[in-house]
Amino acid sequence: YISNVKINSEEIDSWTKFGVNNFYDVDDYGPINKVINWKDDVYFFQDKAVGKYSINPRAVTSTDDGIPTELGSAKGFQDHAYISNKHGSIHQWAITDTDAGIYYFDGIHKKIFRTNTDTNQPLSEMRGVHGFLKNFKGDISLRKENGGDNPIVGRGVHVVRDQINNEVIFTFLGIFTASVLQ
Repeated sequence: YISNVKINSEEIDSWTKFGVNNFYDVDDYGPINKVINWKDDVYFFQDKAVGKYSINPRAVTSTDDGIPTELGSAKGFQDHAYISNKHGSIHQWAITDTDAGIYYFDGIHKKIFRTNTDTNQPLSEMRGVHGFLKNFKGDISLRKENGGDNPIVGRGVHVVRDQINNEVIFTFLGIFTASVLQ
């Protein structure tokens, strides 16, 4: 859903008002599980897709007299574009951003990806851990509505950025089923 347009000096903040028909629709690759603002673009993650859209993009051009002029559409959202319509993330906590890109875990295909601008790189295949990830079973594949995707109760995947060591840490929770532990 999209809020109303903000106007300077208004008495009631329009950003707190959401009209019934004020929404932006994307293609049906599952629900939007996470939205991240990265390098002036908004990236959204669905079950089987990763896309991005710009908010009020502008371009600077020069006129004949050399004065720079800023051009914009005055629209909030522009058309969205998909980076991938095969791989996404079912886990809201399995996505984090760094200076190099956005890292995420695709729970359906059990792969780790890094996306930046217009590319989606399968890091788990490039780094040789795809076979390791393929063997994960148990609560790691559960969706939120099935009691999964909740790091507090030890289910799902949690990805964080370690800013001190400049690393991305993946924590896989609920990998083993109860029958394995017996």
